[in-house]
Amino acid sequence: MSKKNFAQGEIVTIGRSAECECIVGDDAKVSRLHLALVAVGGKVSVRDLNSTNGTFVNGSRTRRCVLQPGDRLTIGLATEIVWSVNAETSMLVLSLSHSLTDQPEGQNPAVGQDHGQVPDPALGQGQVDQAFGQGQVPAKDVGPADDQVAQ
Repeated sequence: MSKKNFAQGEIVTIGRSAECECIVGDDAKVSRLHLALVAVGGKVSVRDLNSTNGTFVNGSRTRRCVLQPGDRLTIGLATEIVWSVNAETSMLVLSLSHSLTDQPEGQNPAVGQDHGQVPDPALGQGQVDQAFGQGQVPAKDVGPADDQVAQ
């Protein structure tokens, strides 16, 4: 995927579904609707959409957090979400990379770690929730493909 730009406040979904703004087609461990991102006030918030295999920031599993510059966002077996915020336009810039090394199951150091919410002193959780809006982030699309990859 080449780089895509998204307006400040626009909710961006990432997953295998054709309904997602960023589609991951070649990583079976990515759920149909895996996660959502939104940029507000120069900060990028991430929310896992109850994915089967989790969303990881710097190797730690998270359900919801505010990303900091340099944070590494990964999903599935080999998908890294490369993100930035354009300083001039405040647009969220995304691209997907499949350069991660595939590791046999059970050897990924991030698997099994669950650190829940990562607090951000500069942006309160209420503001993150407001950025995503109440009920505007789609619920997980559960189906046989997701059940097959569950561990």
